[in-house]
Amino acid sequence: VPQWTTNGVALCTAANDQVGSTIVSDGAGGAIVTWFDLRSGLADIYAQRVNAAGLPQWTANGVALCSATGDQFEPEIVSDAATGAVVAWSDSRVSASTVDAYAQRVNNAGTPQWTPNGVAVTQSGRVFATPVLAWDSGLFAAWPDGRFGKPDAYAQRILGTGAVAWTAGGVGVAIQPGVQGDFVITASGSTNAIVAWRDERTSSDKDVYAHRLAAPGPLDAPGATRPAAVSLAPVVPNPMEGAGGEFRFSIARAQAARLAVFDPQGRRVRELLDEWAEPGTRAVRWDGRSDGGAAVASGVYYVCLEVGETRVARAFVKVR
Repeated sequence: VPQWTTNGVALCTAANDQVGSTIVSDGAGGAIVTWFDLRSGLADIYAQRVNAAGLPQWTANGVALCSATGDQFEPEIVSDAATGAVVAWSDSRVSASTVDAYAQRVNNAGTPQWTPNGVAVTQSGRVFATPVLAWDSGLFAAWPDGRFGKPDAYAQRILGTGAVAWTAGGVGVAIQPGVQGDFVITASGSTNAIVAWRDERTSSDKDVYAHRLAAPGPLDAPGATRPAAVSLAPVVPNPMEGAGGEFRFSIARAQAARLAVFDPQGRRVRELLDEWAEPGTRAVRWDGRSDGGAAVASGVYYVCLEVGETRVARAFVKVR
């Protein structure tokens, strides 16, 4: 039997479209609903709380959780176990051609608790879908990330205060051939979560894989297969001058390896290696140019090695 006004209670009737709603309990008999909202002409993230009697509790037509430049869309929501919620969304504030992920916590009074317009979950620029979310004393988020050209499994931990706990941009959960997508996640006890996903690392079919995330982490997966040893040598010379130099790495067993140069914002500058690598030490030459062939500007860069589920990075300075 419907309990509220005939044909439903209006949570938002602002101009233009409001779409993509998601909902969680507010822990007090009502709910918190979030959506992306086109009232300004661009897509922003709004939310509204409705109580058990069907009465909206916050500002008429909802509270803005993010009204940054560009579009924010496809929100996901999870209860924060304290009558509030955490919302994450896909975000194109940097440029129309890039998609990052941000999150905001809102309390039961409708007041955002974290950085205005949200905390960056990742700024890789290649988020394929809004992160799925789980909450214990903080937020676990997992998503398909295309920073290496196709969707891999990445995750991030954000504390209840809004501080990012793991590596900026997130950590690799599964860096494998093929697509990792269709993510689901659940909290699994104190400061732990389990994420599962569709995995196409074998070309013949689609499988399902899972991993456990632990707050002290970034990753804690007892019994998981890991490289016996992966190392990336310090960059020499540093600063690197002129036409670039060599990066040296070692692995203990044959497996897929990726080596790339990134700028401080996590944007890939140059992919140097993406192939099956044999055990031993290897040197890869970089000519100081981007993927597009342009000489890179002077500044700080990072060379990142990903082997299986292990990621190692070294900072260096490039001088033209």
